[in-house]
Amino acid sequence: QSTWGTLTSSMALRVVTLASRAVLRVRGDDVLKLLQGMTTQKIVTAAEDPTPRFSAMLTAQGRMVADMIVVPQSDAFLLDVEAAAAADIATFVRQFIMKRKIVIEQAPQYTVHALLGDAGAELDARAALASAGVDPHTLVS
Repeated sequence: QSTWGTLTSSMALRVVTLASRAVLRVRGDDVLKLLQGMTTQKIVTAAEDPTPRFSAMLTAQGRMVADMIVVPQSDAFLLDVEAAAAADIATFVRQFIMKRKIVIEQAPQYTVHALLGDAGAELDARAALASAGVDPHTLVS
């Protein structure tokens, strides 16, 4: 845990590391098409919209495999997933790669954090991150 300090006299933010989360990195020529077919959200490139999206990964029958946050990057997508399920999720995705030139791998260089604020405070997380010098469209490592 670390503290960024007070942004205003009444709004203190804390950054908490979420050790129960892990990050998978998916990259390759057809990664957009692959993820679009496996998730519940419209997946777009970082150039179209760099905003992370909450999504679920589904089987072909529509059963949920995992919930995640999909973070578009310039050349890949980061998937914020439950750490205990990360290896199984990667294995599940690999079943559908077939002959595509797509790589899915654990990305231990990233950690997942949450911003916590005073109860009842309306937090603008993007502004808080920006004021702390952090790109709000990336995972903080």
